[in-house]
Amino acid sequence: MTNLERAFSHREREVYESLLDGDFWFTETDCLGELVLANDREEELLIMGSRDGSSKGIFSIYRTINWSFQPVAHITELGRDYPDAFEGDPDGHPDEDWEVFRGRVEILLLRPNNDGVAVSQTMNFKLRQGEDGLWRIVRWVDDPLSGDCSGAGSARPAGTTSWGGSRQVAVWQ
Repeated sequence: MTNLERAFSHREREVYESLLDGDFWFTETDCLGELVLANDREEELLIMGSRDGSSKGIFSIYRTINWSFQPVAHITELGRDYPDAFEGDPDGHPDEDWEVFRGRVEILLLRPNNDGVAVSQTMNFKLRQGEDGLWRIVRWVDDPLSGDCSGAGSARPAGTTSWGGSRQVAVWQ
């Protein structure tokens, strides 16, 4: 998690890329559990910016990225409890255990003219150990932003957006 903070705060694309597992999958759902946004590793890397600089991404659009993670829980997902629900299930991992870090992520993204966005959202990072012994993010799951979908309350602090929403804005820049 320290390396993830470093990758964002110093806008180090290579470090970020090294933290993502080959089977990486990002998702964000709404409060009804409906998928709002999903992407794999290659799409994720394009969102951050192309390797050759031909397309801008989050690391080049914003001059300042302040990223922090306040952990709430650390659990081990035992593989035996997560069988594949279908072929290619990104959440199934019956043959391996994953480490899961859950917590509040605060991100401040500022453009050169000092406008930008703030993100304050609970997120889950699921890591698997590679053959080289290093742990990489295999699943990044953003929690829904509102609790009961009645419109009466929101888990998102005023003046913030979701990480998924801020990423979509960056893609269309």
